[in-house]
Amino acid sequence: MVRAIYNACRGDDGTNEYQKPATTSSRSAKKPTTTTTTTTTSPEQLLRERFRIYFPTDRTVSQSRGGRNAGGTICVQAKWWRSPNFPRELVRDVISRDQVLMHSKMIFVRRRAGDSGQAQAVRQAPGWAYVGSANLSESAWGRMSKDKSTGGFKLTCRNWECGVIIPVPESQPVDKTTLTASADDDMSMFAGTVPVPMQVPGPVYKSSDQPWLYMGA
Repeated sequence: MVRAIYNACRGDDGTNEYQKPATTSSRSAKKPTTTTTTTTTSPEQLLRERFRIYFPTDRTVSQSRGGRNAGGTICVQAKWWRSPNFPRELVRDVISRDQVLMHSKMIFVRRRAGDSGQAQAVRQAPGWAYVGSANLSESAWGRMSKDKSTGGFKLTCRNWECGVIIPVPESQPVDKTTLTASADDDMSMFAGTVPVPMQVPGPVYKSSDQPWLYMGA
């Protein structure tokens, strides 16, 4: 699901996966093997380098202005976090203003020089932000599948969500060097367009850190 979100942010409508020959692992979440013999960047490596998930640690919630009682609307379940396929290496702690917990559902996308998305020949904004109600779940964003009876594609969503896409104006000054660096870089391109409510880059989870698990509070 995380890979599908990343691909969608790059302009992939989700149908490319179904154009390839089906394999038992094509849509699995198994860890990548280490037998790479080409210089082509693997999808897993792209995720590690370019995609970050911001979610508070138990410690951050406990030390927030409202304390643990203020974390009831921020949720991840222990069974998800402890799953062997959960992308824990992508998660960063959320440090927001004045120790106030944030409940923002946002995506910040910075277009990288030479990035290969669909419709590359079309002039595109240097970046964009999503601001809305959808959290990082399949229930919110849906699941693409192919209808066996019609052969067409369908997207199944279990939640009603709403959001807006806000492009960064082309006139916005952009440091070109930040478009070719890692996912933990400067977010200044969004200044004047969408406020970035957290510290970027966010702290890497320590080995002793756990995410805020509101059901266990």
